[in-house]
This record gives sequence, structure tokens and C-alpha cells, in this order.
Amino acid sequence: MIMTRRRFMIGAGGLITAAFVARVIEHIADTGMPLLTQCNADSPTFHVYDSADDGYLLSRGEWSVAPEPPTWRDYLALEGHDLQSDQGVEEVLRIWSFGDEDDLADQLDDRLDPYDWDSLWEHRFSPTARAFEFLRPLDLGVDPKVRGQKVGLLTFHDFGGHPGSDERWVDAPDKLSISLLQARLAELDVGAAFVFEATPTAGT
Repeated sequence: MIMTRRRFMIGAGGLITAAFVARVIEHIADTGMPLLTQCNADSPTFHVYDSADDGYLLSRGEWSVAPEPPTWRDYLALEGHDLQSDQGVEEVLRIWSFGDEDDLADQLDDRLDPYDWDSLWEHRFSPTARAFEFLRPLDLGVDPKVRGQKVGLLTFHDFGGHPGSDERWVDAPDKLSISLLQARLAELDVGAAFVFEATPTAGT
């Protein structure tokens, strides 16, 4: 498993100040909930799942298991390939092992191998992987080893879960970190809403 950790630097932006952190801590002590602000209806929404000893799991959309494998036609469309143009077909043949156009046409309505689809789902398309892809490129914080006064924590897990897993996810250890994540996203002009949910279970 590859893990990358980020902590929020106090005073690095306009919102995460020592006074704001103290206010968040007091709010959590009084209410038992993170300090979160209302967002526009079109703001990205993160569902936050209580993972007991592991803190809080972030998900773009409600957590779910992998659906049944899509057809190659649907999957290639999901990847943004244009099968209506010669250039798009040539691109698919260059990237994927279909042989020629006739082979591609014969297999478009076949479903992906379930094992391959589960790996793709874990790494790219699951709600937890989409949270990873959304947050990972952003300037959210610094490595814990960087000097300076820091608070909160986000951990990015890549290829984790179990041996051979392609799973990716992001978690936070506490409600303070969730509060500071929303504040940092606001500093980056990425307003985001957070909805707290019960622990996810298989089959939901």
C-alpha cells in the first residue's frame, strides 16, 4: 500500500488560523459534530462514513459495491472514447487489444471480465476512488514532516486494502480534520458539502 499524509498548516491561508482551529475544537466539544458551513446546491458533496477505529472515510456520492460489469461499449464511452469517428476507433485499437475493427465490433456488447471490472471500479470509479481523485491533486496541506504549526490529518491510500488490491480511498482521523478540510477547500474556491453517514456495509 502507498500512503500519503497531509496536514493543514495554520496560517498558510486566510481561514485556517489558530483562532479558527480553537473555534472548531470548541464547537466539536459542545455539539459532538464538526463545524461545517452551508454550501450551494451545485457544490460537490462528500459523504463521510464513520469507520470506527479508522476514523472517517470520504466518498464522492453514497458508498456502494461495484455494479455488474458494463459492456465494452459502455465502458469505452465511460473512458471518453468516441466510437463514432475513425480517429476514435483507431485510438481504441491502439490502446486496447481488440485486434482490428471487426474484432472490436464483435466484442462491443460483451461485458468486461468481472475480476478486471472490480479492479477498475476500486481504482477509478467507486465513490471512494472518486474522492481520492478529486482531492489528491489539490493543495490541501503539507507533509507532516514539514516544519511549522500544523493540525488535522488526511491520509491518501493507494493500492490498499489487501494484497493485489487496486483500491484507493481517503480518510481522516477525526471531526476536526473534516472541518479543516472544508475550510481549506473554501480557501481554494472549491466549496464542498459534507454529509455524515453510518458505517458502510457490504451489499448496500
